Amino acid sequence: GNFHTKAQLMMAQGNWPEVIKLERRTLELSPDFRAAILQLAVIHAVVGNYAEAIDYAERAVELDPRAVPLRDHLIFLYVEVGDIESARGVSATLGVSDHLLVLWAGGKIREAADILDGEVIARLGQTHPEIVSQIVLLQALSDRDYTRALQMLSGVLPFNESLPAAAMG
Repeated sequence: GNFHTKAQLMMAQGNWPEVIKLERRTLELSPDFRAAILQLAVIHAVVGNYAEAIDYAERAVELDPRAVPLRDHLIFLYVEVGDIESARGVSATLGVSDHLLVLWAGGKIREAADILDGEVIARLGQTHPEIVSQIVLLQALSDRDYTRALQMLSGVLPFNESLPAAAMG
C-alpha cells in the first residue's frame, strides 16, 4: 500500500515513469492489488500506450468482474482504440449506459438517442455529459427537433439562457 500511496503522489506531480515504477513494485508485493492495476491502466492510457492500458484494465476486470467502474474504463479504452466489438462484448453484461456509449462510439446515433430517457440521461449525464450532449445534439440536427433536445438536456446541463425563437423553429 505504501508504494501505491507514493505512486498517487507522483501521479499528482505528473511523474509518469515514477508512477509506473512504484505501481509495478506494488504488484510485485501484491499481484492482485486492484487499485495499482487500475492506476497502471490509467497511466498507460495517459501516455498513449493503449495496449498496456487495455491489458491492465482487462486484468482489473478479471479480478472484480462486477465492478462497473472498472468495466466502464475498459470500454472507454476499447472505444479509444476503435475496437467497438470488444467494447460491445464488455458492455453486453452491463447496463443501458454502457450500451449507449458503445452505440455512440459506433456512430449509431439514432439507436443511442432512442434509448435515452430521463433516468439514463441523469445517470450518464453526471459522469459523461459530453456523450449525452453529443448524442442529443446530433439527433436534434438530424430530425430538427430542438425543443425535445433542450428538454432532454435541461436536467443534465442546466443553463439560464434561452435560445432565440428562430433556433426553435
